[in-house]
Amino acid sequence: MATRYVKAALGRNNNTQSVLLKQLLDNYGPITVRPVRDVRRSTNVSFRLLPAELIKFDEENQQVKLSAHMRMIWTDENMIWDPLDFDGVDYVTVKKNDVWLPDICLYQSVVKDFISYADTYIIVSNDGTMDWYVQVIIAASCPIDITYFPYDVQHCNLTFGPWSLKTHEYDDIEMGPRCR
Repeated sequence: MATRYVKAALGRNNNTQSVLLKQLLDNYGPITVRPVRDVRRSTNVSFRLLPAELIKFDEENQQVKLSAHMRMIWTDENMIWDPLDFDGVDYVTVKKNDVWLPDICLYQSVVKDFISYADTYIIVSNDGTMDWYVQVIIAASCPIDITYFPYDVQHCNLTFGPWSLKTHEYDDIEMGPRCR
């Protein structure tokens, strides 16, 4: 008897999430438009990058390839709802291709985009907070200094920032302590 109740409650909640998600995405608008109600307001983006593994260091071509954990958090004003209207549902997950994404890029990249391990999802809270966590492979140029070879130590400066949006559209791109 208790099992049936739990399944019924889960079914209702899943159905509620489906209805909510459909409503949010049906009313979303173009994913190329920054999701703010007032276009004069900028978007805050929190960006964290935690290097996980050095895959390749190519001295001859002065490039580095590494695996990293990337996380971005921002607010999407098109994805706000009242949980009381949806059986207490206070978060949903969406495919990254269904919503606007900050166009943060690596300026020293030697490839078009970050290479992601998988098609990923974004956790969306009812207040519009978007939390995107993904594993990526980064390939970047890295000028090499061989002055002290063979006892040299190489430093690769990686600069991240907006690519297509004007900088005033981003109020602040907060970088994590390991990203600087």
